[in-house]
Amino acid sequence: MVAMFGSSMAATIDPAAPALSRLARLEEQGVWPNGARHLGIDAIGVLVLVGLARSEQEPAWLDRAEALVHEVDRVLRRRRGYRAGEGALRDVQSFRELTLWILALKTLGEERPAWANRALEVVREVHRSFVAPGLGVHARRGEDLDQARADGGFGRLDAFRGAVVWRLVDPIALAEEIGEMDRLVQAACARLRIDRDVTAGAALWLSHFFPDESWSRLLFDRSMGVLDRIWIESEGFFARSPHARNSRRAIGNYAITLGLQSHGLEPERVDRAHRYWETERWRGADRGIAPQVMACAAHFPDGMIRPAMSRATGVPDSFPAPCLRIAPAALSAAGAR
Repeated sequence: MVAMFGSSMAATIDPAAPALSRLARLEEQGVWPNGARHLGIDAIGVLVLVGLARSEQEPAWLDRAEALVHEVDRVLRRRRGYRAGEGALRDVQSFRELTLWILALKTLGEERPAWANRALEVVREVHRSFVAPGLGVHARRGEDLDQARADGGFGRLDAFRGAVVWRLVDPIALAEEIGEMDRLVQAACARLRIDRDVTAGAALWLSHFFPDESWSRLLFDRSMGVLDRIWIESEGFFARSPHARNSRRAIGNYAITLGLQSHGLEPERVDRAHRYWETERWRGADRGIAPQVMACAAHFPDGMIRPAMSRATGVPDSFPAPCLRIAPAALSAAGAR
C-alpha cells in the first residue's frame, strides 16, 4: 500500500496532531496500515478515513480507504465472510470484527455505493452461521463458518451489534434477519452485565445509533452507571472495572471516550482522559496496534458517530457536523517538513 500519513506532523496541525502523529508513526514502523491485517482494526481505520473525507470534502481520503479495503479483501476475504486476521486469527471469523467491518463497508458505501452492496452481501453470508435462534450469537466460528469455536461461546454484546449494524445496512432487505436479532436482544437484555471499561465504551457507542429503542436506553443506562465507579478523578483516567481501580488500559479509555462523544457527553472527562494517555508512558499491551488505532478513532470520531436514526427507515437526515479540519494535502505538506 502507498504511504497514507507522512512521516511527521507539524505542531500547528491541531487539534488532530496527536492522532495523526500516531498514525504516521505506525506507518513509518510498518505496523499499520502496511503490517499484518486485523479485520476490526482495519475497519476502524476505514471509518477514520471516511470521517476525514466528509470533514474536508476531500476524495483523496476515500481513495485511501478503498485501497485499504482492497488489501483486506486480498488477505482476509473468504468464500463467505472474512477471517478475523492473520497469524493466530487466521482460522477464525469473529462476529464482533465482522460487524465492525460491515459497518465500515456500509459507511464507505454511502460515498462510493458499490461498497454498500458488499456490506449487504456479507450480512447475508454470515448471519445464519452466527445466529443460534433462542440462544444467542456465536462470538466466533471457524474460518469457513463451518463450526462454532470452543473458545467462543455467545458474545455478551453481539446481538446488540447485529441489531444495530443490520439496521444500518438495509432495514428493509434485512427485515427477517433484524427480527431474529431483535428476539435475541430481548433475551440478552435480561442478563446484560456491564462492569468493564471496554464493554462500557462499546455499549455506550452502540446505544447512540437508535436511541428510541428500549434496548438502546438500557445499554446507555448500564454503561453510564459504571463510569462514575471507574473514573479516577485524581489522575484523569478510567479504571478497568470497579474492582480493579488501580488498573487501567488505553484501549478501554479510548472506547469510553468515543462512546461519550457519540452522545456529546462529559467533554471534560474526555479531554482529561485523552491528555492522560498522551502524556502517560504506554506500557505492555497498550503499545499494541489496537489501542493505537482506537486512539485515532477517539480523536477523529466523525466516521464512527452518526445522528440518531429513524426507527422506521434507519436513515439519518444528515451526517454530524464535522469536527475535523485537516485535509490530505495539509497532512502531506506536514510530512514533507
